[in-house]
Amino acid sequence: MEMIPVVFLLFVSGTVFANVPISEFFPFGQDTKDTLLHSNDDGSSPVQNISVVFEFFSEHRRQLFVNTNGLVSFKNSIRTYTPEPFPNIGALVVLAPFWADIDTSSCDSTCSIWYRESRELVDLSTATTEIRKYFPVMKHFIAEWTFIVTWYKVPYFGASSSEMEKRNTFQAVLITDSKSAFVIYNYDKIE
Repeated sequence: MEMIPVVFLLFVSGTVFANVPISEFFPFGQDTKDTLLHSNDDGSSPVQNISVVFEFFSEHRRQLFVNTNGLVSFKNSIRTYTPEPFPNIGALVVLAPFWADIDTSSCDSTCSIWYRESRELVDLSTATTEIRKYFPVMKHFIAEWTFIVTWYKVPYFGASSSEMEKRNTFQAVLITDSKSAFVIYNYDKIE
C-alpha cells in the first residue's frame, strides 16, 4: 500500500474573524535566537537548508526562503509583491500567509521579520498541542521539527508618515513529525 503524504493548513483562531494575540504566537525575536531578515523592499533571506525533509504537495523539500512580501517559498526566493491567483500560480511553490507589498526599509527597529528552524522543547510541545487540539484524528502526533517565521508590525510599500501607523503582524509555523506536515498561520493585526 502506497503512503500518500498529507499537508494540513491550520488557521488558529476562536472565530473566523478574530485575531490571535501576540502572547499566543509561537515565541519569536532576539530572545529566541531568531534570525532577523535585513530591512528591505521585495527581498528575501538566503536559502535556508533545513535539517528535515518537509513534505509539501508530494515533494521532498530540503530548503526554503523567507520572503519580505509575506511568503515562504521552496524553489526560489520570490521578489514579486503581486499575488498570483490559485491554482494558476505557475511554477511557484509557496506558503502565503499574507502575500502583499511589504516594505521594511524605512521603519528601523519598529518592524521586523524573524525566522528560525527549531527543535526546542517549548516549540515542539506547543506544536504538538496545537495539532492534537485542532485535528483530533492526530491524537498520537508528536512534532519533531518546526520552522517559525514572524512578520512583526510590517508596513506596506509607499506608506506615508501618517500611514506608517497601519501595520500587519502575522506568523507562519511549519511543523512535521517526519510523516505528516502542517502549517499554522497566526494573525494578530492586519490593517
